[in-house]
Amino acid sequence: KNYIANKNSFTDPDGTKYIPTLVGKCTGSNECWGKGNNEKNIKEPTSLDHKIYLFYNASCSGDEVIPDDNSKHYVVYYVLQQGNGLCYGGE
Repeated sequence: KNYIANKNSFTDPDGTKYIPTLVGKCTGSNECWGKGNNEKNIKEPTSLDHKIYLFYNASCSGDEVIPDDNSKHYVVYYVLQQGNGLCYGGE
């Protein structure tokens, strides 16, 4: 949460600007990335790309983005330098 919550800068600690990317609504029983998504066909990143992915109808299960029936639930997802994802969800 604190990693991407700096209100004074929208820049990664390495100096690269963050890229907000709307993925959209999670659909189906397990579709938040790729073809199952009804907004955009965005594949899950496997390495640091400086994009901040935004979902709705979603929650976090650990570092995974999962569908959620509540349309007020959203997720912010970011890939760290080590390649692991950081998932933060709320309403």
